[in-house]
Amino acid sequence: FAQLLSQVEQLHPRFHPPPGGERPPPENVDLQFLGCFAEGQLDAADLKYYGESNAASFNAMFWHAKGDDVPYFAMSRHGEPKGHAFTAHGFAHTGEKPKWGVYDGCGTQCSDDSSRWCGCSNEGERGYPNEDCDESEKRFAVYQIKPGAASEPAEEIGEVELEDGKAEAVDADKAAAGVPEASPSPAPQPATKSTTSPAPNRYSPAPASPYWQLQESGDSPGIEIVLPKGLTAKASGKTAVWYNESVVEAPD
Repeated sequence: FAQLLSQVEQLHPRFHPPPGGERPPPENVDLQFLGCFAEGQLDAADLKYYGESNAASFNAMFWHAKGDDVPYFAMSRHGEPKGHAFTAHGFAHTGEKPKWGVYDGCGTQCSDDSSRWCGCSNEGERGYPNEDCDESEKRFAVYQIKPGAASEPAEEIGEVELEDGKAEAVDADKAAAGVPEASPSPAPQPATKSTTSPAPNRYSPAPASPYWQLQESGDSPGIEIVLPKGLTAKASGKTAVWYNESVVEAPD
């Protein structure tokens, strides 16, 4: 019965990475390594436990913390990629000096990001050794997600290449799907009366898709890029990239 209970316990979501937990944190998120803490220094913190492979995966614990809507997470891994990890609503020791410091690392590197420390847990008597710390010792690498960081990077919709007075609209989704680009709209014509319904304009661009059109002005015609409502463009040299305003503000 005890063995069956243990197997059922391993099915708990806290023993598995979150959905999409293999993704690295977005580049615009500010993450700070607070130091290498002893297990006893975490006693006063409001902790939520995560086990197994979470303890060796920096990405998984970042997304667990984001899913729990908390700014702190801590990890202590065995030699094999499993161990003990926590997320925390409020870490009580931000002003306390970590037992093993900040600048000398903390145990073993994470299995999914060798630039990050995942602490160490040496429980050889249980069959889970880690020679990066002493027997029966746990060292927790503690991280903080700094406030004000975006949870997702900006969604890039497409870009426009500008060169020698010419413009070409590129829709990222259509290009990937192999859909041909829309033709430019013709120059406006004077309105005329007609007794029949106007034929659909086969040159009109698809709704919500950026397009370019000829703009006549004196002797020097030009090209105008038209963006539907909800999109915004940002120029960089000869390239203009447009973004969905409903996601996040376009990065610099």
